[in-house]
Amino acid sequence: EIVEYNRLYALGDDTISDRLALMQRKKDDLLQQREALDKALRLLDHKIFCYQRAVDTGVLSWDDPNYKV
Repeated sequence: EIVEYNRLYALGDDTISDRLALMQRKKDDLLQQREALDKALRLLDHKIFCYQRAVDTGVLSWDDPNYKV
């Protein structure tokens, strides 16, 4: 993407709309990656919660009505 951006930049102002589209696609990609990471972190937080509760109670249970993926 950086190479493509640099190529477009070198071609001049006629490629401004192409560069904008490239940046918008990159932003969309990053937002999707962030969503996937946020979901993975929520799952990890849930597992940590369950294991901490197991340490405290002596019972490992995955049930948690407050957990939402």
